Amino acid sequence: MKKALLSLLSLLLVLASLPLGGSAANPDETNVELWNAVKPLETTVTFLNSGAHPDDERSDFLAYLSRGLGVKTSSLIANRGEGGQNEIGDELDNALGIIRSREMIEAAKITGVKAYHLSETTSDPIYDFGFSKTPEETLQKWGEELTYERLIRFIRTYQPDILMPSFQNDDTQHGHHRTMTILSERAFTDAADPTVFPQQLKQGLSVWQVKKLYLPVSSADQATTSIEIGKYDPIYKMTYPQLGEQSRYLHKSQGMGSDIPAAPRQIHLDLKQSAVDTKSESDLFAGVPYNFTEWAEKLPRSASKLKGEFKYLQRNLNAVIEAYPHAKRVFSTSQKALSKVRSMTAQVKKAKLSPAIKNDLLHKLSLKEEQLQNVSYVSSGLEVQAKAASKILTKGQNTYVTITMKNNGKQTLKKVAAALNVPKGWKTKTKSKDVNLAPNKSATMTYLVEVPEDAAYYHAYDESTITTSISYKYGSTKTSIKEELDGTIAVLPDVGLTLTPEDIVVNTADVREEIPVTVTLKNYTEGKASAKVALKVPENWGVHPQNATVSFNEKSEEKQVKFTLRPPKAIQKGEYQVKVASHCQWENL
Repeated sequence: MKKALLSLLSLLLVLASLPLGGSAANPDETNVELWNAVKPLETTVTFLNSGAHPDDERSDFLAYLSRGLGVKTSSLIANRGEGGQNEIGDELDNALGIIRSREMIEAAKITGVKAYHLSETTSDPIYDFGFSKTPEETLQKWGEELTYERLIRFIRTYQPDILMPSFQNDDTQHGHHRTMTILSERAFTDAADPTVFPQQLKQGLSVWQVKKLYLPVSSADQATTSIEIGKYDPIYKMTYPQLGEQSRYLHKSQGMGSDIPAAPRQIHLDLKQSAVDTKSESDLFAGVPYNFTEWAEKLPRSASKLKGEFKYLQRNLNAVIEAYPHAKRVFSTSQKALSKVRSMTAQVKKAKLSPAIKNDLLHKLSLKEEQLQNVSYVSSGLEVQAKAASKILTKGQNTYVTITMKNNGKQTLKKVAAALNVPKGWKTKTKSKDVNLAPNKSATMTYLVEVPEDAAYYHAYDESTITTSISYKYGSTKTSIKEELDGTIAVLPDVGLTLTPEDIVVNTADVREEIPVTVTLKNYTEGKASAKVALKVPENWGVHPQNATVSFNEKSEEKQVKFTLRPPKAIQKGEYQVKVASHCQWENL
C-alpha cells in the first residue's frame, strides 16, 4: 500500500520482516516466481524511468517499486551504449551495442522491470557516439524530430502514471543524459496534446497525460518527497538496493555491480510537473489512484454501481495475493478475478464516463487482465517446453517445432492448446488438437514450419522469429499467454561473413604496400554447400585473390579466406569502404 512510503525511522524499516504490503509468507515456503506474479495485483500504478544508455536505470529504486510495491515499472533507454567500453571482450560499436542491449534486458528481469529502447536498429540515428557536452549536439546527431516522435509514441503506448528521468538537466551531466531529461519534461505536456504527432492517433494510439514527473535530487532539503528503499524483503532475502546491485552485475561489459551491506538508503525526488491534485501531500503517489478502490472514488455519483464493482474487484485481487504461497488457492482465486476483470471491461466500455477516465480505466483493466493471466499460468503448474529442430533457419527451409505440456498442478485444465506465432507469409501445419490435461498428464504437439523464400533476415534487436501461444480453460475462464521457444529462432543468410580486422588505419605518409584481410565464412544451410567470396574495394585499390570458392560439408562449419589489399601510394585522407560479397550479400568493413 502507498502508506508504506511514509517516512519512518530507517532502522525500523531495515529490520522489517514482512513482505511490503503483502502476506506474511513463511520463508521456508517461499515461491519467488509465484510472488513475482501475484504482487503486481496490489496496485494499478505504472512507472517509467527514462535514460540515455544501458545501465542508466535507477536499479535500487526500480527494484523497490517493482518488487517491493508491485508497481508496473519500465525503463526506456535512448541508445544501445555503442560508444562505451567493453570489459569482457573486443567487441565495440554496433557489436557492443548488441551486448549491452541484451545485458540490460537480462538485468531488468531481476528487478522485475521491462527494458525498452528508442534506438531500433544497429547504426540507428539514435546512436551512442561517445561523450557529448551539450543536448544541442546530441539532438543534432540523433535528429530531434525522430527522437521526440519515438518518445511520444512510447509514452502514448506504455501510458505511465509517473515519469522519472534518471538525471538532472545541468551542465555537469553528459549531453545524452540531459537530452532525455529535456525531452521527457517536454513530453509531459505534449503526449496529451492531439496536435503533437497527430499521425500517431490515426494509427490507433490515444493521447496520454502523465500524472506526475519527478527528478532525482541529492538531498532531502531539495526534495518534494524522500523514500526509504533500503528495506529487507524476506521473499528475495536481501534489501532492494542489494537486489538492484544483483541486476547491475549483469552489465558485465561495463564492469557494474558491487556487494553492499543491508543498510538504510533513501531516494530523494523533486516533483517538477503534476497534472493531478496532490492535496498538498508529498507522497510519491499523492493524486494518483493506487488501486481500484481509489479509482472507484474518482467515479462520478451517477456511476455508483460501477464504484461498488471496482471496490469488489480490488477485494478479488487482494484475495489472490492473500492466497500466496498456496498455488492451488492462488489459481482458483485468480480465475474468479480474471473473469471479473473481463466483466468490468465490458461494463466500462458501455458506461457514460468522460473519455479521459474511461481511457484510464480500460488501460488499467487491460494490465490487470495481462497480470492475472500470468498468475493463472504460474500457479496452474502447467510446464511447457517448446523446441525447434533448428534454431538457425535459412530461406526456403522447413523445420519442426515440438511443444510438450505437462500438468504438474492439482486441477484439470480443459482445451489446452499451443499455437505457433510466425511472421506473415510463413506456413505452419499440425495434426495436433487441443486436449484436456488432468494432473500429472502430458501432451505433445508438433508443427511443421515452412520458411518462405522471401523471409526477412533476423536482426539482432528483434524478438525470436517464432513464439508459441499457450491457452487453456478452467470452468468458463480462458487463459492465454505467450511463451518463448528454447533459444532464439532466427533466419540468417545461407553463409555468414565476417571481416577481420573491422577497421584499418592507413598512414598517408608511409603507405603500406599490402594489408592482410581475413574473411571468415560460416555455413548456415543444412548439409553440404559452397560459396563464392570476393572483396569489393575502392577505386584504384588492388586485391588478391580476386575471388575464392569455399566448400562446406556440414551446417555451422567455418572456413577462412585470406585476401591482400593494395592501397594506392597516393591515397588521400578520408574514409574508404571495403566490402565482402557472397551470393550478393554485402557486409561493410
